[in-house]
Amino acid sequence: MQEIFRKDGIVFICSEGRCVNEWQLRPLKKGTARLALEAWKNGLNLKVLPLGINYSSFRKFGKTVLLNFGNFILKEEIEEDIYSGKTIITFNQKLKYQLEKLVFEVGINDEQKHKYYFHFKQAFLKRLILFTPAIAGFIIHAPLYLSMHLAIKNKAEDHYDSILIGLLFFVYPVYIVLITVIVLIIIKSWTALLLLLLIPFTL
Repeated sequence: MQEIFRKDGIVFICSEGRCVNEWQLRPLKKGTARLALEAWKNGLNLKVLPLGINYSSFRKFGKTVLLNFGNFILKEEIEEDIYSGKTIITFNQKLKYQLEKLVFEVGINDEQKHKYYFHFKQAFLKRLILFTPAIAGFIIHAPLYLSMHLAIKNKAEDHYDSILIGLLFFVYPVYIVLITVIVLIIIKSWTALLLLLLIPFTL
């Protein structure tokens, strides 16, 4: 992990540690703090960006995902000595303070609040324009989603979304290339390569 930080790479960390299908922030583990403190001790200019990922549903196909970004947490903001045991507590307090504003708190049966956060009214013309690519996107992506859903639904338990997202980072580019190659073989025209750009826009 530290080697990735040295190369100015990006690491996605679920600071709650355990993923539970509920709309609320769970207690933060110490992993994120320890990684950040270790990087700072090694003299790395690491920045921690809090991110709230909010799903309209947890296992339905075609969900709405809202990403809320906070402000960077920097070494300079940590007042305690980074070698002190208190520093982990201070770091997690700063992280929690931001995440509480970024993660939606919705009761499991609170339909009104759920609708408030996730239901967006769109003009009829806009919906009409987006209808065709939306249908195309549903047809194109349904086989990928359903196959992955069936593969992990009984194994993932509370980590369903984390595993699904992680797998898609690797599988989705291959899936797009595979569709493009199949279409290229069928129509025998290099215009099929445009699918590499068009398919992601139907998500």
